Amino acid sequence: MKLRYLSDDRQYASAGLENAYHLVYYIPKDQDLTDWSKKVSACKKEVDQDIIDECVSALNTEGLHFDYVIRMMGHKETKPLKNVPIRSLAVAIAKATGAIYLPQLLHKKKETTPMHFLSLPERQAEINDVFLVNDRTCNLNGKKILIVDDITTTCTTVAEMIKTLKKVWPKAIFYLFCIARTSHNTHANEDL
Repeated sequence: MKLRYLSDDRQYASAGLENAYHLVYYIPKDQDLTDWSKKVSACKKEVDQDIIDECVSALNTEGLHFDYVIRMMGHKETKPLKNVPIRSLAVAIAKATGAIYLPQLLHKKKETTPMHFLSLPERQAEINDVFLVNDRTCNLNGKKILIVDDITTTCTTVAEMIKTLKKVWPKAIFYLFCIARTSHNTHANEDL
């Protein structure tokens, strides 16, 4: 399986990302003609080792390397927890790309509403100014930071994370890797 690039999509560029990647498409409402959307949805409970292996393999094939890896926090997390499914993917990607995993770089000021229930303006209002920099021990200026997520839709949360981090490290370079990007094309996963 190969990486798909999102950097030509306006919302990813405007979020402050140098580049963004995904493997598959998440097609909501059980309209996916393959089983990928179900596999990605299952990652909310446990990231299957086969998916981790596919992600790591795709990143290695492209020869991508990063200095640091951070992960998206769930809506109930105010501090990154050790026992959440996406952590295993972030740790594996950090190891594979020669990066240091920084689990406590960001915290949230409050729990947030699950984004998949919200419109774009509601997402922006919900996530606005919610992050704070917790760990300042590393100088991230000029460093390549990969943000790991399971599904990306509007890039609202990523943009807010970057906005918060750029206040402290304005020269940091940000990338996004997600397992899936939301698509409403029911045929999107057929030729992977």
